Amino acid sequence: FGQDARTWREPVALLAELLDEGAAVVAVTHDAEFVSALADAEVAAFGKDEAERELLRDELTRRGTVTWTDERSRADSLIHITIIKYYRPTAVEGSSDQTLRSNAIFRFSAEIKSATDGHSIWSSGEIGQDWPFYQGQEDEADAEVTSLGIRRLADRMEQNY
Repeated sequence: FGQDARTWREPVALLAELLDEGAAVVAVTHDAEFVSALADAEVAAFGKDEAERELLRDELTRRGTVTWTDERSRADSLIHITIIKYYRPTAVEGSSDQTLRSNAIFRFSAEIKSATDGHSIWSSGEIGQDWPFYQGQEDEADAEVTSLGIRRLADRMEQNY
């Protein structure tokens, strides 16, 4: 919280009481001691694409949403991301059928499952993200639409997880 020790302990104690009463608490913080004092779960993601995994890890860590571990054996839960569709429809115009503008469109969902028994803890539902681009900007559009999609997932997790 950035306060002195006394004013740090008071909100942590209050939140700990709420947790003990069964409330769900989602906090955005960079305070590792705060997370250590209150968090009871760590989330890990494992997949084929290291870049997307790193984007998700970095975004969730930056927000303080979860305590991340790269060790599957230490994780309390695992996040599974399903790519529903990724495509780049184009619009053509004029007699030369030149592509003027395209959109990178990314549709996916995420599910957090218990690392011990695999039961579903949380599901994002379908998440969609679009990013416009022009010919020659395909790589940048792919990176941007993926990054924005990961941010949208993190937003949804903060609201509902």
